[in-house]
Parts: sequence; C-alpha cells; structure tokens
Amino acid sequence: MSFRVYWRRGSGGGTFRGRVRACFDGDTMLVDSDRGLITVRIWGIDAPEPGQPLFREAREALKAMLLGSVATFHGVELDNYGRTVARVTGAGAGDVGRAMVAAGLAWWCKMFAPAAEGLRAAEREARRRHLGIWGTGRRPIGPWTWRRLMRSRSGSASVITGS
Repeated sequence: MSFRVYWRRGSGGGTFRGRVRACFDGDTMLVDSDRGLITVRIWGIDAPEPGQPLFREAREALKAMLLGSVATFHGVELDNYGRTVARVTGAGAGDVGRAMVAAGLAWWCKMFAPAAEGLRAAEREARRRHLGIWGTGRRPIGPWTWRRLMRSRSGSASVITGS
C-alpha cells in the first residue's frame, strides 16, 4: 500500500488571528490577517468533498461557526498546495476541527494527526450516535478515497456513494 504525501513541515507555523472571509468546504477557508489573505486548512480533519453526501452541510456548518468572525489560528505546517494547516479556535466555537468531527461533518485524519486524542474521541462519539456522515445509512467513503476515485474515474456510482 502506498500513500501520497499531502503535508510537509514548513513555515506555516505560529499563532495569528484573522477574520474568516470565505469557507470553501468543511475544512478550508480564506482568512484576512496581518499576514494578508491566506488559505487555511483545518489541521487533523478531512471534510466531505463536492459531490459527497453532506458536503453542503459541512460547508454551511463551518460558515455558521466562523464566517465573518475573527478566529485564532495555530499554524502547524504548509501543505503541498501552499495552504497553512492550522488548529482553529473560533469565538464561541472552541476547537473548530473537533466541533466538525463531533457533529459527524468531518473525519479525523488518523494519518496526519495520529495522536489527536480529542479528534479520536469526537469521531468515536459521532459514530456511536450515528451523527452526520455516520448516520446516512451507508458506509461513508472518506474524502481521501473519494478524491482518488474521482481522479481515476474508474469507480461506479454504487462504489462512490457506498450504497
């Protein structure tokens, strides 16, 4: 089994604050900070991709938590797309990544955050309570698999939707 490397250590570190101007999906946003406009990806989670069940719900939940508000970003690294990967804390929302996983609107990324006990516990509880992606009545397909299927275009509709 081989894994594609999506993350690298880099100059994405440091803590900063900024206003969230746009939410592209359930784990990526545009932030206006003293560093300028930057794209931030939430560390430790992966939310549904366009076309996947609950994509819109995940994006709307992130917007409800952060859009237009000032959040704190604890930069971890830069990914291969030049995005700052950060732990995100929102006013009133607490740990945003954990909140998304706890609502069943994102997966805990075990590969990139294996020691994230809070994310692990949040996913376990969301699964137990059949929330979000865990309550669709089908076996959810992780975004990493979905992206690979979309790139290869070899998956049938039943494979892609999990039905």
